[in-house]
Amino acid sequence: IISGIVGFICLAGIGANDVANSQGMAVGSGAISLRGAQILASLFEFLGAALVGGKVSSTIGEKIVDVEAVTPEKYAWGMLSAIMSCAIWMFFATAIKMPVSSTHSIIGALMGFQFVINPSGQHWDQLGWIGLSWIASPACSFLCAIGFMWLADKFWPLILIDDETLNKPLLQVQMVDAKESNLDMHTDGDDIDETLG
Repeated sequence: IISGIVGFICLAGIGANDVANSQGMAVGSGAISLRGAQILASLFEFLGAALVGGKVSSTIGEKIVDVEAVTPEKYAWGMLSAIMSCAIWMFFATAIKMPVSSTHSIIGALMGFQFVINPSGQHWDQLGWIGLSWIASPACSFLCAIGFMWLADKFWPLILIDDETLNKPLLQVQMVDAKESNLDMHTDGDDIDETLG
C-alpha cells in the first residue's frame, strides 16, 4: 500500500514536470486547453508505458542495483527509497520551475541504493551506456531537427500548403504540438517505466 501511494505521488511529480515540458507551448498559446493537455498526456503516457516501456523497465529494475546481493525485503525497501527520493526531487524541481528528467532522478536514486548495500558494486558499464545516451539524445534530436526543418523550409510550403495559411500562428502551434504529443508517448512512457522499474 505504501509503495502504491509513493509511486502515485512520484508519477504526479513526473506528470507535473514532463507534461509541462511537452505541452506547455500548446497550452500557453491557446491551441489546446489545460484539460485537453492533461487528457492527452494521460492517454499517451499510459500507452507509452504499456506498449514500449518493458525493456527500459528491465534495465532500470535489474541492471543498476545488484539484485542478487540483497534480500527481497531489503530490495523492496531500497526501491521504495529510490521512488520516494525521485518523487521529492521531481516536486522540488517543479516548485522552483526547473525542467528536469525523471530518468536522471531515478538513476541517481538507484545508485544511492547500490552505494548503501555495496559501495564497490556499482555497475559502471551500465551507467556508462546510460550516460552516453544522455549525451547522444540531444545530439540526435539536434541533427534530426536540422534535417526536418531544412526539408520543411525548402519543400513543405511548395507541396502541401500555401504561404498565407502556413503563417497563421494557430496552425504552426498545432503542427508542433502534434509532433510533441507523439514524442510524449515514447519519452514519458519510458520515464514511467524507469521510475517504477
